[in-house]
Order: sequence, then C-alpha cells, then structure tokens
Amino acid sequence: MIKNNEKIILICGMAHSGTTILAHLLRQNKCVFNYSSGVAGWVYETEIILNKNKKTLENLLILNSDKKVLLKSPWVEFKRTKWMIENIPNAYYICCLKNFEDIKKSWQRKDSQVDQILMNESEEYLKKTYDLSLEKSNFLASNVKNFVFLYHNEIGRAHV
Repeated sequence: MIKNNEKIILICGMAHSGTTILAHLLRQNKCVFNYSSGVAGWVYETEIILNKNKKTLENLLILNSDKKVLLKSPWVEFKRTKWMIENIPNAYYICCLKNFEDIKKSWQRKDSQVDQILMNESEEYLKKTYDLSLEKSNFLASNVKNFVFLYHNEIGRAHV
C-alpha cells in the first residue's frame, strides 16, 4: 500500500462524463496539486495509474506533502480496479457519471476525442461498455474507504 494515499483525490469515470471539467474546478484550490492539464497531464497520469507506477506516485506525495494530490484518469476504474484497491484504498475517489443517452451522443460525435471503437460501434456494444464500467465503479466503491458518484449535472456544485 502506498503511504499517505489518503492525500490523493482521484477523478475517474467514463470518457465524456465530466472528469476534465471537475479536475479543472478542483485544480483552482490552493490546497490541491495537479501536475498539469491537457496532453501532458494525461500522459503523466497514465504513467502513474495505468502503468501502476507506485514509485512515481509515492514521490509525488512526498514532494507535495502539504497538499492533496489530484489525479484524473478516465476509465481507470475499469482498467486498474484491483491495483487501486490494493495500493490506494484510502484515496478520495470521485467517479463522474452521465446518463447513457447523453454519453452515447457525446461518444459518437465526429469531433469526439474518444477511441474509434466508441465512435463507430453499435448501441448494444456502447451500452455493454457503459454497464460494465458502472459495475466496475460499484465494485471499487464497495472496496475503498472514500468513494462518491457525481453526476454530470452536479459538477458545478462539487466541494473539496
């Protein structure tokens, strides 16, 4: 388990569920450290969570010992559930949600920056992906200490 993992705020959820806007809002707080936004932030957060890089995360916590460390990684609850339960069970998880019909429209837009599969697959495939992600999120929620679901229309009212 990563020492001081209760200092981590991890924003997760499906792509286009509100993770980016929530990270932007939380990043405004002086008590929150966030590496970066945009592509640089995504690459860094991918390095930490998706590649299961405990050492980088431990160093980030040490270097920012006076702050909460904010990470945003869409789909992470889908891909690294077990790793997060074992290594960062005391982190504060905020899982962004959007109803299926709205997120489906967002995934299928021509200018959408999501995996080509989500843009072009059948509604049945998208629904299965959506349901599986919710299932994984619920499993994570039941196995970590601090987990909250935040619906897209509630994001502007979120508090750290």
